[in-house]
Amino acid sequence: MFDSLSFEELKKISIGTTNGMVFSLIAGSIASISLITINDLSNKKRSIYIFSTTFLFIACVLTLLLSFQTLSMKLAEIRSDVFLIVEQDGFYQRSAAFMFMLFLLLSTWFISLFLVENKSTKFTSTVLFLAFMSLTGVAVALMLTSQLIGSNAGLVTVGAFWMVLLTHIIVYRMDKNILNKLTYLKIKSLLFSRVSLHVLAIVLLGFIFTISLLGYALDAAGIDIETFRIVGFGDGNISSVDSRLELLMANFLTHFLYSPFFGNSMVDTLTTGPGTYVHSSISVLTHYGILGFTLFLLFLYFSYRDVTRSNSVAFKNNMTAHKGYKLYQLFAFFSVGMFGLFSSFFTWMPFWFCIGLCVISFKVKS
Repeated sequence: MFDSLSFEELKKISIGTTNGMVFSLIAGSIASISLITINDLSNKKRSIYIFSTTFLFIACVLTLLLSFQTLSMKLAEIRSDVFLIVEQDGFYQRSAAFMFMLFLLLSTWFISLFLVENKSTKFTSTVLFLAFMSLTGVAVALMLTSQLIGSNAGLVTVGAFWMVLLTHIIVYRMDKNILNKLTYLKIKSLLFSRVSLHVLAIVLLGFIFTISLLGYALDAAGIDIETFRIVGFGDGNISSVDSRLELLMANFLTHFLYSPFFGNSMVDTLTTGPGTYVHSSISVLTHYGILGFTLFLLFLYFSYRDVTRSNSVAFKNNMTAHKGYKLYQLFAFFSVGMFGLFSSFFTWMPFWFCIGLCVISFKVKS
């Protein structure tokens, strides 16, 4: 507000629904408290667990139907030359962000019930499997819709996080005993255990299988993948990656040197032009200087420490103390963090939504 002398600019990056960091952090936190409560109640009564898994399945099916309805509507507006809607004016970031946030929410909801094992029955296991298959369909619909509106980030983030979800499910089933023996689920502890090898193998095999299956499905549907924006409409270049690298190389130093210690939130407008900011979470350094970047790193460090403190007395018998959920928190924290680092401005809402939803731990009293 001080830099721009505009309350409107402050509103946009705090409570706005395009770059609202506070809005998305609070929304994620509210959802997290709700899921912790659902998990707690489901662990106590089998009837509640049956109801919870059934309701999750219904929510996933409804989301699947709405996603494919949206996709069908957009397919009716498709151009004849490329896989893109006719009225594509570049305003796709907000839609892609909310698509990814929706998938994050459903995935975390699924995990919160997947980890309830003491009340499991054949019925709940079947319902959870069907919910996961519905989630897979949601991912496909959202990825295709993202490409139709011109968003590579929407396709990559949703697709990659589906891989994260699948990897977590398989690794947890395979390495539950190893995870339970670890006092702290830190990156170092996981890297030097069998878990890391399983993660690598699952990611590689899953990626190859997913790409092959998706390519076959698109071919069967008569959709040419060369008409997608992700492959540069057939020229083999990923335009969004090239443009981000170009902005980073051309403008980062100019923006940083304008005010190295305190930064300036309007630095792109004052130097190289509006919208020419670095599309990466490292933009904290250019817009808020060394001071703001240091505070941001401290925030990330304490968030990471919160994830790894799995044996805290304060969170005993809580979903956030469960080793399986701790593993999911780590996967979510680093995958979404990497998405932000390589593709989005630091106000990217899915990042702050993920911090509230999957990273910060809450204690919910019974």
